Amino acid sequence: MFHKRGNKFIALILAAVMLLSGCAGKTGEGKQPDDLIVRDKEPESSPVSAEGSWQGEGGCYRLTDPELREELSNAYVLGEDIYAEYRNWTMISENRGTFTMDIRREDEEFYHTSNLIHACAVGAAGIWVLEDVADYPAESDAKYHLIQIAGDNGILHDVDITQHFGDSYPMTMKIDKEEQIFIMLSDSIIVFGQDSSYICRIDLETYPGGLVLGGDGEVYVLSDDKSVALSLDTQAKTAVLAAEYSGYSICNGGDGYLFTLVNDDGLYGVSERGGAAEPIAIWAECGISLNNLSNVQFMTEGRFLLRDWSGIYILKPIDPSEFKDKKVLTMATVSSRSSLESIAAEFNLWSEDYMVKVVCYNQENKQSSAGRMESISEAITRLNMDIISGNVPDLFEFTFLPEAYYADKGLIADLYEFIDKDQDISREDFILLNKLENEGKLYYAANRFVVESAVGLWSRFGDCHGWTLDKYLEIQSQYSGELMYNVTREGFLRTLTNRYAATAVDWEAGTCDFENKEFIKILESVSAIRENPEPEDNADINYTPAGQRMREGTLIASYLYIDSVSALASMEKEAGEKLSLIGLPTVDGSGGTALGPQGMAGICTGGDQEGAWEFIKYMLTKGAVGYSNYGISSNKALLEARIADALTPLKATGEPLMKASDVDRLYELLEHSVYYGTASEDVVNIVLEEASAFLAGAKSAEDTAHIIQSRVGILAAE
Repeated sequence: MFHKRGNKFIALILAAVMLLSGCAGKTGEGKQPDDLIVRDKEPESSPVSAEGSWQGEGGCYRLTDPELREELSNAYVLGEDIYAEYRNWTMISENRGTFTMDIRREDEEFYHTSNLIHACAVGAAGIWVLEDVADYPAESDAKYHLIQIAGDNGILHDVDITQHFGDSYPMTMKIDKEEQIFIMLSDSIIVFGQDSSYICRIDLETYPGGLVLGGDGEVYVLSDDKSVALSLDTQAKTAVLAAEYSGYSICNGGDGYLFTLVNDDGLYGVSERGGAAEPIAIWAECGISLNNLSNVQFMTEGRFLLRDWSGIYILKPIDPSEFKDKKVLTMATVSSRSSLESIAAEFNLWSEDYMVKVVCYNQENKQSSAGRMESISEAITRLNMDIISGNVPDLFEFTFLPEAYYADKGLIADLYEFIDKDQDISREDFILLNKLENEGKLYYAANRFVVESAVGLWSRFGDCHGWTLDKYLEIQSQYSGELMYNVTREGFLRTLTNRYAATAVDWEAGTCDFENKEFIKILESVSAIRENPEPEDNADINYTPAGQRMREGTLIASYLYIDSVSALASMEKEAGEKLSLIGLPTVDGSGGTALGPQGMAGICTGGDQEGAWEFIKYMLTKGAVGYSNYGISSNKALLEARIADALTPLKATGEPLMKASDVDRLYELLEHSVYYGTASEDVVNIVLEEASAFLAGAKSAEDTAHIIQSRVGILAAE
């Protein structure tokens, strides 16, 4: 729930937002509160009466976890059984692994394993799987087989249907009441009989949004935005309008409903074509938060299997006596796909007292693929206008959100105060969070990190943790080949500007500093860089591992993206020697290794700080577990567990991914990493716009810096 706070806090945010709306750009100027995001309806009182009866618009439901394996990517229902699809990656060596896919029933007595499953569907006679059985890389073309598997794991049918695809790609499939199989492509539907014999192809006029199984047992194809269902006539080979429900996404039917419908408010059902939407479950009444619910399947005992961006859940009817009101916490994000949505979903199932609702201010995820994509600047303006109207979030999610603006104006709480008062954890339980400090305070925390750097051979660079732009240009003058892979002047300038702008703009004072020797040096150095963009033709790309290329002398330095504890060790093995952690070049040769927080959140001082801390704490401890294999965990115990795994010999080779000395190198890299903050996209765009004339030779570096200083100065002062 967004909170309407007192005059003192509103006065504070009014002063801050006048600046914040300026730094977000002019695109949202003139917006009124009525133009802002429409949120879930919040019940004015408990949906359970004093007598204990349910008085909500929809029914009384609880969201539960089906407790399937973490690798779950999809699930299908047949009667009382759930068939789960898993995607597994097994490491063989430092940079090689095997990829397999499984279809398993809950009891795991049934299973089917394949290298590549494109789609599957369940029917009364068993489960059908569409596989690509080609032996890559020995075979370069796909070989599509339609396979029917019985309950005892026996293969009933295995038919090669490659000839029916041409250049099209299979996306999903459904089975109707006649056991006919409908496979959706990008431009058509292919239909097969229950014996896997080919029946027909139905061409589509527009790109399809998916297939659903109606409560009448027929398969329907959806429009791109999923608001229109078309019935499929296999005799006439046509798709004709069956139903349209503007403002909803159409999902599978069943149990008396032709279709179910979903939107931000809840789950609805329609009993017949053109019938009114009947509420089944209203999310706000039930204390449920879902992110872009896209799939509904009917289960036994009035349950539903649901899938949204965050995962797969079971919606279960409960007695009103089991219902517990949770306090709703709002987390504001300007990213169309928040990195914390999955953790918020886990928290909502775990917490008995709170529910986090992710409120997205970027409308990209609410439009069809043909719709207009909203910029980050516009999303920030919408957030700021909402704050100024008194709708204050409890949490900020900082993907693309320039956190320094909010921290400087006192809108974000110091997390150290919460950590120090919490008896369960301490500052010593975490690593790298100190890199996010601002004058000894921690305004935001991340549950994991990646590190972006560059490396070169130790024999060339020696024991150094940085190199200057002058050194870069000196090596370039001595070497005619590739200095670094895929270098463009614009990309180089964007990276340097992102780092420079983090400290060059003082939003609190309304000033900036671009008209100086350091920034002019950046412009001049970028103009002198020799470009070697990625080839347009994939056949011309050199796929030789970067470590090997440095060893052979065809590449001087390589970008290094640390998203696992063994990434540096792997490249050093490729190179055959120790690597220098030089980072990307800077004016003074320092701080070239950048720390990238993943899943970063902070507590708004005007919201429910106690509840918000419960989420932050969960994110840093329990919520970090499911994401521990990606990035560098900020939870020290989890990081040490991942390192221990990497030190354990692999079954396939008997060799570990890391040695003890590699662990020291990892911590050395982390120690020299720097967090620069999220620069305003508007500032970066101003620099790129004005620098284009300079890079083309039409303007001097001094004149360019002067214009940038003037434009950014106006922006900062607003």
